[in-house]
Amino acid sequence: MNSIVDIQDVSPNYIQAICPQDAVHIVDVNPNVISIQDIEAWFAFAVDLCSYVWVGNMLADNLKNQNDNRVITITGKDFTGQIIPSTSTATFALPADADFVADDMDEVWFTGGVPNKLTVADLIGTDWARTLVLYPNVSPANISAIALLKSGVVLTQTERDQFVANFLLWLFWDEKEIKN
Repeated sequence: MNSIVDIQDVSPNYIQAICPQDAVHIVDVNPNVISIQDIEAWFAFAVDLCSYVWVGNMLADNLKNQNDNRVITITGKDFTGQIIPSTSTATFALPADADFVADDMDEVWFTGGVPNKLTVADLIGTDWARTLVLYPNVSPANISAIALLKSGVVLTQTERDQFVANFLLWLFWDEKEIKN
């Protein structure tokens, strides 16, 4: 289990917990809602269900996948640190790997197999079924996690509930409601 090496305020309702290996976690300050231990346990859970999981780890100036060394490429990076600020004008693109293209059932990241360049506004402007983006429900909407569910994954109720809680998703979010 990771140990916390630093805690910083992110907003009135959330703190940023920084752990070894550059892992960053946004944690609700209400311990009855979610705990540091819950966030630490999240990694194994998400990695098994997602082809891409980013939770603050950087590789050079790109967003490193928790599963492997593939990255979301950042163009025009205009921020430092491990959280994407809502004010960033950078663009973000997944590589055209066959599994990412197949997993992008919402057609967020690719159009006809060609990578799209997404902005922060694109990432937080829509609640997708298969692309999950974690940002607080209060301003500023800084992004602290991104995940792409594997195309063959059908979530159990417990898994769905954990995604809703960890990604602050709408209570009635459903990974099967593809928005085409």
